[in-house]
Amino acid sequence: KRPFILYLDDLQWADVASLELLEYILTDPDLKGLLVVGCCRHNEVDDKHPLSVTMREIEQHLQQQHVRSISGLWTNNSNGNRTSHSHECCNSNKGNNDNPSNNDKPRSTIQRISVGDLERDVLHQIVSDVLDHSKSETKTLCDILYQKTHGNIFFSIQFLTMLNEEKILEYNFGTYRWQWDDERILNNPLTRISDNVIDLLRNKLQNKLPKQVRDVLQITACLGSEFRKSTVLLAARSVLLHQQTSSSPPTMPRRLQSLSISSSFRTSIA
Repeated sequence: KRPFILYLDDLQWADVASLELLEYILTDPDLKGLLVVGCCRHNEVDDKHPLSVTMREIEQHLQQQHVRSISGLWTNNSNGNRTSHSHECCNSNKGNNDNPSNNDKPRSTIQRISVGDLERDVLHQIVSDVLDHSKSETKTLCDILYQKTHGNIFFSIQFLTMLNEEKILEYNFGTYRWQWDDERILNNPLTRISDNVIDLLRNKLQNKLPKQVRDVLQITACLGSEFRKSTVLLAARSVLLHQQTSSSPPTMPRRLQSLSISSSFRTSIA
């Protein structure tokens, strides 16, 4: 009786069991009033990805349900009048089942929406709404933001977060309003030397993280998304020893390469 919206983010990381549960839910003919909104990174999902396979299976299942529904929808009774023998194919057709053409669409469908970068005006409106300032007051800020991010919403959030961490963009508890200084944004070293947010994040890591932490991150980047603590320690010792005894760039030790492969790591060793 009450419509329900379910939002699922990062579906590119969903395991097979979760995808099977999603397929079971979406293909249940008795389940009504449910809208499922799923989000994934399209550059991480190809045709062979489990999510793509599941979506094709769901679409095939829904189409089969629709065909069965249409084939049994209209029959003639003893008086020659048409009688409905199945559920509505489209909820919008309720009370209007006298025309078979109104039932040519399946009740459940999948619609794909590609979300790209935001247009300048849209980003400007969002920032104005979030900061609760007029568009004229946020114009310079949004011009800088769009120049750095080109409308990428993730990068835009990172840029605004950086401004807040640098205390350039702050909330004034006296006036209960957000405040910032356009000149400070333009002249801040982090924003001035960065042509885009990728450079900004790189500079942020270099300036905020100690060198020892950056060294460990470089090592773990070669090991993949999963690794053992013992492997990281072995790599750190090897790199440290190499730095102490040689001026040439360190290479991944053969012993470490064998450990990575034997431990079923996703390796990306240059």
